[in-house]
Amino acid sequence: MDADTSDMLSSARTMVDAVISGKAYTATEMSSLLSGLSEDLEPTMIELLYLYAESIQKSNPAWTMTLETLFNYMINDVLNDSRFESVIDSDMRKTLFEAQETIKDGKSQLVTQQYSRLVITTSYPEEGEETIAFLRSIEEYGNNNLKGKYSLSAILR
Repeated sequence: MDADTSDMLSSARTMVDAVISGKAYTATEMSSLLSGLSEDLEPTMIELLYLYAESIQKSNPAWTMTLETLFNYMINDVLNDSRFESVIDSDMRKTLFEAQETIKDGKSQLVTQQYSRLVITTSYPEEGEETIAFLRSIEEYGNNNLKGKYSLSAILR
């Protein structure tokens, strides 16, 4: 029996023993166990599979996240986690940073400590009673609910 056949049989026996024992392995142990199957199976891929499996088992469809929170998490946590280096290339990193910057810029134009901007797009005619009534209803809402903390400026196009 040559060395390759001996290694293959040894790996097969290790796998059979692992299955029969029912033992649960850490990501590091699993990586070591599977290393005999393929040289292409990197330990970081096993770790990512463990993360994915756990996230699926513990996920909740009701969880929510803002777009800003998602990009901040990707940039501050995922990109700094060495396990993701092999699956996130430089183009994706650049795209994430650009998206985060776009979100920051957009938010800074719409929300500050002094004001928040709201843009309403309607299909009302440029002039007319219906349009004037709509603008008055917005002004009345502001007067009743925002206690003078707003200014109404309308640009009709």
